[in-house]
Amino acid sequence: MELDNLKQLVDTSASNYKPVNRDIMELISCNSQGPLTLLGKKLKMGLLFFPLTVILFLAVFIGNSGVLHNPVMWVLLIILLIEFINTLFYYGIVKKMQEPTGNATDNLFF
Repeated sequence: MELDNLKQLVDTSASNYKPVNRDIMELISCNSQGPLTLLGKKLKMGLLFFPLTVILFLAVFIGNSGVLHNPVMWVLLIILLIEFINTLFYYGIVKKMQEPTGNATDNLFF
């Protein structure tokens, strides 16, 4: 008895199935709540804080002459610049992926 009910339930659920006709690349790239859009917003917010950090570093360098001879501060400044370049690169990749031309690998490499 229970097995017959289960079979009927499976049969009715299979017959009521309607496939969703959505292109996955369109959903990922063009949706305003899609993952690429959210990632782009987070990277853009990260880019806004870099100039503030650079201004603070310059204020420390100008205000204190002993800092110019401190290698740790120079290493921190170099790391900050490398992170800024990386964030710009990642933001460019995300923006390029949001405008698909058909093939995802073509969007990344060309």
